[in-house]
Amino acid sequence: MRAAILTIGDELTCGYRLDTNSQALSRRLALLPADMILHLSVGDDLEAIHRGLDVALEAADVVVITGGLGPTEDDLTRQAVAAHFGLGLVEDAEALARIRERFARFRRTMPESNRIQAQVPAGSTVIYNDRGTAAGFYLPTDGKHIFVTPGIPYEMMGMLETFILPRVRELVGTNHHVRRAALKVYGLPESGINERIQPLMARDRNPLLGLLPHRGTITIEITASGTTAQEADELLAADLETLRAELGRY
Repeated sequence: MRAAILTIGDELTCGYRLDTNSQALSRRLALLPADMILHLSVGDDLEAIHRGLDVALEAADVVVITGGLGPTEDDLTRQAVAAHFGLGLVEDAEALARIRERFARFRRTMPESNRIQAQVPAGSTVIYNDRGTAAGFYLPTDGKHIFVTPGIPYEMMGMLETFILPRVRELVGTNHHVRRAALKVYGLPESGINERIQPLMARDRNPLLGLLPHRGTITIEITASGTTAQEADELLAADLETLRAELGRY
């Protein structure tokens, strides 16, 4: 199952905010496991969102979109996704009631502009927001699975835990297991490590290895996949044994 993340917002493309959503989503989805192959950020622009959707949908089976579900004129995600698939927007009564209730809880009347946050593309499943006002939605179409959440990390994480992860876990199935480990290496440069373990670095093998340089250390990340947890554990253990033998005191 190949997955892509599309984050939307001028604050991301202009550098005012750091995109922490992609990191959080990738860490959780990769453990299901889903193969995270693309992170893409675009601004609050209809054409940019359309192009981003084209790229993400061509690359992946699962696309998670965050951001652009607010009540103001620059929040265009729901409109862009609906238009991309030739769908209209429909108002969800429960989502609207939740928004009104949230404002009432703080003794305030819901501004009419917030009403749009209860709208989702026709045919999609509403992802209700227990942590904010904007409803998210899930749209399966043409063999693809599109999840859309608010960009506020706290609200996105709520939808990830309660809706997205369970649904993607169903799509992945139960016959795919992943195990991960990391080794810290000191005293050898990245190129020196690569020379010692080059047969293990092939990109078409399982486990898959990656080298991550830091100040003073190199981390070797090992990701093993198997049809059972035991198979994944055994593959990981075998590579760890080989790596320790090859790198010795380092």
